[in-house]
Amino acid sequence: MPSVYEDRDRQVVPRWREFAATSVLRELKPYRTNQQGESVPDASFRGKLRDWRDRRTISYAADLLSCAIVLRKGNEIQEAAEAILAQERTGFMGAKRLAAHVLGRPIATEDQSRGHLAFETSHLREKVHAARIRLQDHPRDAFLWVDLARFYETLGFPIQASRAMQMGLRLATDNRFVLRAAARLYVHHDDHRHAHRLLERTAGVRSDPWILADEIAVSAAAHRTSRNIKAARRMLSAGRFSPLHVSELASAVGTLELEAGKRREGRKLVRLSLVDPTENSIAQAAWIDRHLGVRELDPKITAFVPHAYEARAWRSCLEGEWNDTFDSASKWLQDQPFSRRPAVLGSYVATVPLSEYEKGAQIAQLGLVANPRDFTLLNNYAFALAQSGSEPRAQEVFDRIDPSDLCAEEAITWRATKGLLAYRAGDAIEGRQLYQEALSRAKIANDKRRWSVAFLFFVMEALRTQTSEAQTYYAQAIEQCENLPYPEIAPLLAKVRSLESAQGKY
Repeated sequence: MPSVYEDRDRQVVPRWREFAATSVLRELKPYRTNQQGESVPDASFRGKLRDWRDRRTISYAADLLSCAIVLRKGNEIQEAAEAILAQERTGFMGAKRLAAHVLGRPIATEDQSRGHLAFETSHLREKVHAARIRLQDHPRDAFLWVDLARFYETLGFPIQASRAMQMGLRLATDNRFVLRAAARLYVHHDDHRHAHRLLERTAGVRSDPWILADEIAVSAAAHRTSRNIKAARRMLSAGRFSPLHVSELASAVGTLELEAGKRREGRKLVRLSLVDPTENSIAQAAWIDRHLGVRELDPKITAFVPHAYEARAWRSCLEGEWNDTFDSASKWLQDQPFSRRPAVLGSYVATVPLSEYEKGAQIAQLGLVANPRDFTLLNNYAFALAQSGSEPRAQEVFDRIDPSDLCAEEAITWRATKGLLAYRAGDAIEGRQLYQEALSRAKIANDKRRWSVAFLFFVMEALRTQTSEAQTYYAQAIEQCENLPYPEIAPLLAKVRSLESAQGKY
């Protein structure tokens, strides 16, 4: 069975994009301080309102609307919303959705192509080649070294990536872009200690809100307490920086406050993080909504903020919009191609509710390029291959998993997938035994979601092979799974019913 994916832990660990893309997303902008004698959020709103009135372009109007929605300001933005909806040019759908939301009007959505998956390794190899040629002429270009490290990491060459990153750090030790990229690389290598030490010792950790946010987030990801929390609170309360520059810092500290039970302080900081948010802050606010029950994020904003694929993917997943989930997960993987999380979510959605096994195999395989030993990706890839009829290849992939190195939850999934492979190899007795072991372990762990998914795939195999117990299992599946609250259960049950109906005709 595919491994059930639950995003239990999330921190505002920095994103890592190419230098050009990072520049466009404003993360390298120089500081803008607030000197207007009003609160930082209000100052930001007034600035955006002036920009819109001076320039009258769609981008400034959309920027104003996103800020107004967060701050719950509606009286002064009607004109900007009307201007966006009056735009006859194609595109601008994110801005048009925001405007329609502000004005309370329906809006038709444009068709979107689906199924485009992430990246091609051949293209990345070309980028490596081009970067190395450029470095011959510009060997002291720190940003080019960092981009080269990203290409190597995405291609699954961690040693070469680390070496390239070290070159970038030597050339620009205290540069914000380089530090954030290096911290993300070390977190990806599960070396939180190295990442934290790098950030904690840099000269700008208490003066640059971006680096301070990273230091706090990496500390939390490593289950440690930052020594800079008080400094961060002082920086946020002083109101010296514009909302963009403190977005991720407010998000990082707000998460800690909420997890400590300080809901009033936490909500205030999450709200501040969304005044002029980065995509990372949007994703964190969406996670806080899902797991901590604090709803400060208007989901409509995710349609406008560039690269907000993670937040869109999880919103679609919770609402059972499976094609949208897979589409957003694929774009998320394209944006962060070394990350396992979008590939895990995409492979689960493709193989469970969508039953599109070739897509599931493809996105899992892409995730494995940079994460070749990840259990969940190996398991989901093997499962998708088996369901696609490639049983020998599925067994090869599955054999790359070391069962002695699995946690209790992973061991449940591993047994269920091994049971599927046994069924497909013609050994129904071993397949049934393995599935029943997985179900027993899930029941002991009170893991109802994992139990239900495993049981429904078990029933499908029993129906497919027409074992004597198949009808008994089928009746139990209908009785015990029909009212479960997990959104993927309904499409699985529909597939079980379809299979039982087809078997009954013969």
